[in-house]
Amino acid sequence: MKFELGDTVRLLHSGEEGEVVELLGRKMVEVEVDGTRFPVYNDQLEYPYYERFREMRKQKKKPKKLSGEDIPRENIRSEVHQETGVHLSVLPVYHEEEIEVVSALKLYLVNETRFLYEIQFKEFLNQCLELEINTEIRPFSRLYIKDFLFENLNDHPRFDFHLVPKNREKNMLRFFDYSLKLKAKQVIKKMTAVESGKKAIFSYILFKKYPLHSDKKTKDWNFIVPLEKEDYNYQSGNAISRNVIEELDLHAEKLTDNFRNMNATDILMLQLSTLQSALHEAIANRQYSMIVIHGIGKGILKREVHAILKQTPEVKRYVNQHDFRYGFGATEVFFEY
Repeated sequence: MKFELGDTVRLLHSGEEGEVVELLGRKMVEVEVDGTRFPVYNDQLEYPYYERFREMRKQKKKPKKLSGEDIPRENIRSEVHQETGVHLSVLPVYHEEEIEVVSALKLYLVNETRFLYEIQFKEFLNQCLELEINTEIRPFSRLYIKDFLFENLNDHPRFDFHLVPKNREKNMLRFFDYSLKLKAKQVIKKMTAVESGKKAIFSYILFKKYPLHSDKKTKDWNFIVPLEKEDYNYQSGNAISRNVIEELDLHAEKLTDNFRNMNATDILMLQLSTLQSALHEAIANRQYSMIVIHGIGKGILKREVHAILKQTPEVKRYVNQHDFRYGFGATEVFFEY
């Protein structure tokens, strides 16, 4: 069934009515229902008059009369939202003429938690800042970020997210950082997986549950508590954080107990997000230096760590030389303010 812009349609799975606001190729459209937009396959939609026609046929039968005692009581159910975390949803947009060719990726940040977040989003292409967005995302809502051209996957894209909960609870971290590097091979693999499952989108999970202070394995880090105030004033630049990280160990077993069930990509994302959070802490405390333990291995983590350090303005220099404690498996970072 073919739909046009402005058509009123009905969702088969929920019975809701909405309006077609964008055509996403031959097989999909974007529908708006009560102010919310989302992609839907054409075969999951129909025109509302189909349902009305069926209702008219049912009404031709003489209804059975019921007494007041026979009428069942209506069960009123309150809507309960399930918190599943925050994730980046990616919707492939196919070329209008060549339906097998992807022209762009629509990026949405989805907040399935009860918290309001301040969001800072940065897009890098070939290590150069292309886009920066500062905004907010409400609880149980989604935020459209941009249309990312599929051909830009060749430019080593990286997305950085900085989330600050505005109504945070006492044991929640003051902020959360996540860094995602899109690689063409991984994106195509995810697209193939969702197509085989007849789904429209695929996602990258930023977190399922917002990290708490107790989530970090603090026994593996050296902490000093020289300051008394709790928060960091980003406007004035006053360093008033409590936790000072002098040594950060990025080995997976130091960051999570569930590392054996994670694939290599997820582990790397966790390591880089942990590094960025630690850098924010160090800069907030105006530290002079910090040691980052990345190990040797194949050198992938080391390269990614150095790439982030190179792009952090407050990092004056970093040194990776042999040390009797770590060998060549650690980099010492020096800051300048």
